[in-house]
Amino acid sequence: MVNEVIPNQMPSNDKTQDSLKAAAKAWRLPYWDWAVNNEVPLLAQDKEIEVFTKFGIGKIRNAMYQYNLPEGKTFGTMGPTSNQTYVLTSADRFPWELPVATGRCSPSFSADANAFQAGTVDNDQVATNIRNTAWYDRDINDPTLRESVYRLLTYDVPYEVFATTNLYPGTAEPEGYLNCEYIHNNVHNWVGGDAGQMGDVPVAAYDPIFFLHHCVRDWMQLGYSYPELQPWKYETTEDYLLSLNTDIARLYRVTADHISDVWGRRAGTHIVHSDYVVNVRYGKYDLGGLPYIVRLYLRRKGSHDEDESAARLPRASSIGSVYNFSTATGPQGTNTRCANCAAQQAKGTLSTAQIPITSFLLKIAGEYSWPGDTMVPGARV
Repeated sequence: MVNEVIPNQMPSNDKTQDSLKAAAKAWRLPYWDWAVNNEVPLLAQDKEIEVFTKFGIGKIRNAMYQYNLPEGKTFGTMGPTSNQTYVLTSADRFPWELPVATGRCSPSFSADANAFQAGTVDNDQVATNIRNTAWYDRDINDPTLRESVYRLLTYDVPYEVFATTNLYPGTAEPEGYLNCEYIHNNVHNWVGGDAGQMGDVPVAAYDPIFFLHHCVRDWMQLGYSYPELQPWKYETTEDYLLSLNTDIARLYRVTADHISDVWGRRAGTHIVHSDYVVNVRYGKYDLGGLPYIVRLYLRRKGSHDEDESAARLPRASSIGSVYNFSTATGPQGTNTRCANCAAQQAKGTLSTAQIPITSFLLKIAGEYSWPGDTMVPGARV
């Protein structure tokens, strides 16, 4: 970029050259913090984008919107490389060999073959999927996702528990069920939707938004350092940790703030409140590795769908989901599938996830009359 593109393809005056080279040297891979902003980033929203060229401002196809194969070719024409034998065929979950471009939340081939093959991008539906529980005000970002990230960054668990979905012997409850990979898997499902590449392991990385998603996942797992996070800039370790935890709380904390809004600030005292989570243990490869979603709902004990009591909360009772984000472990013709996945399936490997529900309980306790105990600090529901 600095030695070839800018000197040869940009205006030659020194001021412009110096400005562009300085920008190039400062450039870093962008990341999408989906917990703070549920909307697809502006960088990936539009099919065309304005850029600075040698001849001034011009529009080009936005490479972050979708990946288009050259000359209208389909994914099935790409073939294996020297170190990879997997070929996209109709033996896959979807006929991924047919599209000429990637899609997000595009219709399946059976629902609309033309839209599937063309690569339909529905960024509005992506945001709707991320806000996948409807019990909160729709004009704010999903509090369940934000709270999960907050807990992920503040739970005191071993790194292998933090990083992967694997259920480790002696995993402590409840903290040991939450992990970065489970959150990452859900985002793949929400962005891919019904038939977008992001939701399917073999083709997920073709969608350019994959890299914005993985940059934030890698940041969480690897602890990338930024100038404002350098510990030697603080007088004491305690000051550093206080600053770090304050920023994490400002960005992601939901439940504690919600409790404080309901009781703490009104009472003017520090309170201790019961916390409620749903810990999920599931077999990632129970369906032969095929992807599936576990959806969680909450309704009154003894109520039925046809009851008026259940009908009052038709969507608000959806409290979260878990996506296994896997691919078939069995043979695909003569092609090699995921050997590691097959080995984990043979061992009966279990995976974990955690969904915080305290804020949901606080909300419904305040808006509806539910039988049984009343939701007060320390009470059981």
